[in-house]
Amino acid sequence: MPTFRAKDLMKIAASLLERAGATREESHLVAESLVEADLCGHETHGLMRLGQYTDWLRNGRIKAGVRPIVLKEGPTTAILDGRWGFGQVTAREAMRIALDKAQNYAIGLVAAHNCNHVGRLGEYASLALARDMIGLVLCNDYPGVAPYGSIDPLMGTNPLSIAIPAGKARPIVLDMATSIVSGGTVRLARLKGERIPIGWIIDKEGRPSTDPADLHGPMGVIGALLPFGGHKGSGLGIVIEILGGALAGSGCSHENKGSGLLAAAIKVDAFCPIDEFKARVDRFIETVKSSRKAEGFEEILMPGERAQRLREERLKKGIPLEEAVWKGILAKASELQIDLSLSGDG
Repeated sequence: MPTFRAKDLMKIAASLLERAGATREESHLVAESLVEADLCGHETHGLMRLGQYTDWLRNGRIKAGVRPIVLKEGPTTAILDGRWGFGQVTAREAMRIALDKAQNYAIGLVAAHNCNHVGRLGEYASLALARDMIGLVLCNDYPGVAPYGSIDPLMGTNPLSIAIPAGKARPIVLDMATSIVSGGTVRLARLKGERIPIGWIIDKEGRPSTDPADLHGPMGVIGALLPFGGHKGSGLGIVIEILGGALAGSGCSHENKGSGLLAAAIKVDAFCPIDEFKARVDRFIETVKSSRKAEGFEEILMPGERAQRLREERLKKGIPLEEAVWKGILAKASELQIDLSLSGDG
């Protein structure tokens, strides 16, 4: 498995995106977002997506150079139209506005529609941490998940991220799909030629399958992912459909109108002193981590802790890329007539 420095991968990704039609500014922003996902171990939202994004730029699904616009605004709220630009650009802008509003009014809530794939939600929720706020981001997506009891793909994977500041401990960053795995996890297994565990997907007839090809066909989703935790994950996914879709103005996933998202920021010191809050969070984290371990567990990890550790490690040792992902990048570079002189393990 080839290994690369983060800065080299950012340069590669930005060059491909710019050649495909993106502006220099958005090329670097999106490249950073993709590489950050790989740094954190979220490979399904990392450079695996680069070829998909360049294709979308070239066929017009992603509108290059487009900035989101504010359609409606109040003291604590706003609605954005992403105008089919990069989802990462829209998500960052939504969170920026939410944070600015929370700075003045304790809470900010921003909805956005007409979004392309927004990437890893933890990136945007975590923007709140530098301002000692709590960040929350959720979004719906194109349909690919069957609600509990159904065999039809009617919901998106509908991820949710919440970032909570701590004191001496690492911040808590929950970042999860409401499907049992993300669609990208199944795509990655297919790229690697691997089977997947039973219980992840069903085929078009509703039968459990271990073949990743039973989820995505040449024209899109043909099977369905399953929600995590049965009716509980399905219920949470339904709520996110409505908040990230219906409320945000994009409609729900089965309408195939792209992603909608909701970004929220909470100013902690509007409720209690920030130092006191962080101390409480630290004490809770310590209580959980020092509790008795279940059989087979050496350590109890908090949400986001594994990703934060992995990021630190990969910044030092490099980012390993799946061979299939790297070959895909090389093929796309050749198609775009870009000479990549870099090789792995550099």
